[in-house]
Amino acid sequence: MSDRQPSAIVVATIVLVAAVLLYPVSFGPAVWLTARGHVQKSTVESVYWPMIWAAGHGPSPLRRAALWWGSIGVPAAEEVVFVYGHGKENPDGSMGLKCLIFRGDAVAF
Repeated sequence: MSDRQPSAIVVATIVLVAAVLLYPVSFGPAVWLTARGHVQKSTVESVYWPMIWAAGHGPSPLRRAALWWGSIGVPAAEEVVFVYGHGKENPDGSMGLKCLIFRGDAVAF
């Protein structure tokens, strides 16, 4: 019987494929945890900016899927809105990417 170890290329390929598949899947739980105050919004905005951009500017099916997945686990009293500024100023005066969580009439940045 052979005791061959998988090559570094095989391991790297498996890790890369897993990361590509898990990245979009982990987007929803990250937003949900942010809505509940367990994760800082700046972390989600930094790590998931491509997903937030897609939620605002991607093709319609991708936008709907990203918005649905990002909102499905958010508490009923809150709403998530993804904003990606194209050189426009965000409501807090900053430029660029934001994941806004609305709590009643207040907006958490």
